[in-house]
Amino acid sequence: NDSSVADNVPYKITHADGDTVIRKSQRNSGGNWEFLACERFTQGSAGSVTLTLDDEAGGAVMADAVRFVLVMAESEVETIIVDNNEAEFIDSKWAKSTYRDGYYGDDYQSIAQDTAEDYTTAAATWTPEIKNSGYYNVYVQHPEGGGDSSISDNVPYKIKHALGENVVRLNQREKGQGGKWRKLGIFRFESGREGYIQISFDGVDSRKAIMADAVRLERICDISVDDGSFVQTGAA
Repeated sequence: NDSSVADNVPYKITHADGDTVIRKSQRNSGGNWEFLACERFTQGSAGSVTLTLDDEAGGAVMADAVRFVLVMAESEVETIIVDNNEAEFIDSKWAKSTYRDGYYGDDYQSIAQDTAEDYTTAAATWTPEIKNSGYYNVYVQHPEGGGDSSISDNVPYKIKHALGENVVRLNQREKGQGGKWRKLGIFRFESGREGYIQISFDGVDSRKAIMADAVRLERICDISVDDGSFVQTGAA
């Protein structure tokens, strides 16, 4: 846990469908194979994994080894969508609305920090029913913010997954982002209802509003290596 070592190292994966950048901490979990992503590669040597040092890395970076594991693609992509009408809301001031464009389903819900009963506990939680364990792309959708300054540009999405918790912050205010499935990352979920996605006012500027609409999970792979040396210690 040396603070001089980077805790936000960018690994660029060049694959058949483009480039994906995954950031990892190198301060912990040394000596284990860390999962980066499930991506598609074609025959030959066109694919690669590149580690770089940038301004966001947070310290010195270390380069060691990369391991590729062949995973056969599923015949059908398993997709799970949880809309706001299936989510759990804490605080009675969450209000349903169709005022803004770009929402999924029948409506969305929103709440402002200054009108909440208790903004320190107000939250919306989506809990998907996972049938098959594996790694899932996680996306969220929210209505169009349209540049409205009353909407937060720093909404925290907490993802509780099989390997821990991650927080990804999205700008819900930015023009042109409403009505899109915005990717939070790749995370492992076990079967059942142990994982969830949640938004709250944690770190949100005073008096701003947040919007809760829908989440989508797409199962992309499951990794099983029988020699015991592949330890899944993190997710993107």
